Amino acid sequence: MALTTIQHLRTHLQWAIQVELTTIPTYLYAMYSIENQASESASVFRSIVVQEMLHVALASNLLVAVGGQPKFYHEDIVPKFPGPIPHHREGFIVNLERASVEFVRDTCMAIEYPESAGAIPEDDNFDTIGQFYLALENCFRTLCGQPDHQVFAENDTRKQLTEGYFPEISDTGDLSLITDLDSAMSAMQTIVEQGEGIQESHYDDPSKKELAHYYKFERIVEGDAPLGDVWPVVKSPKTADYTGSLRDLSNLFNGCYCYMLLALEDIFILTDAAAKHQMVFRGLYSVMASILPPLARMM
Repeated sequence: MALTTIQHLRTHLQWAIQVELTTIPTYLYAMYSIENQASESASVFRSIVVQEMLHVALASNLLVAVGGQPKFYHEDIVPKFPGPIPHHREGFIVNLERASVEFVRDTCMAIEYPESAGAIPEDDNFDTIGQFYLALENCFRTLCGQPDHQVFAENDTRKQLTEGYFPEISDTGDLSLITDLDSAMSAMQTIVEQGEGIQESHYDDPSKKELAHYYKFERIVEGDAPLGDVWPVVKSPKTADYTGSLRDLSNLFNGCYCYMLLALEDIFILTDAAAKHQMVFRGLYSVMASILPPLARMM
């Protein structure tokens, strides 16, 4: 459908957050199935996941900038596996799976496919992430081109995350404050180019410092970053399928993951700088860096 209102922007930017919330576990599950976490293939997954986390924050900043409130913890938002990539092309279903050449080729590369945007569909089932963001860019330009536009009238920049809250993760894109059309377009450009690459290039920036996600995954498929030994993990597991201590570990992991999602919601509500700083570094980062990774490896 054509996006013509600020409410359309808010709805689609929430969808953008949900796309990232689906792809991140998909990639992480495959990454943790690789036995050698110091391998080049594990590093490929890890570098992509960290940039996807940046995309979550950028999409959230964009939503705050147009007067919306990012949501992370709700039964209609938290992804279920197997399940679709939200508002991606119909019939494309992803699972949590062990890493394999087939999985990287058919799932990971399909998510990041650098297809030209083409015509924007009318049913909100987009063929590519680039096409999805093209619809958003067109809407931003149209609304901002109107006399006395109010696109950013409800923007409380205190709710956004900026460089001081996010570690430097890439030479090709930063966490930026969204205040106007130019900063909004720059943020969306970062998301698309890190995933699909700049037009007619395998890289996500003109200086060719870093491959786009699609071409990073291609290195695994072509054997340039071999997977090595992979743990025989269960496909799209459910806690109810486990027994004994493994079920306890799964429940603990799920609880910590839910806390992380709730912390994310709070971060984009808080306006007090000191409270936001504490929630980011003592809440979010501690769970993401110190608790979830060892639990995932143990499981």
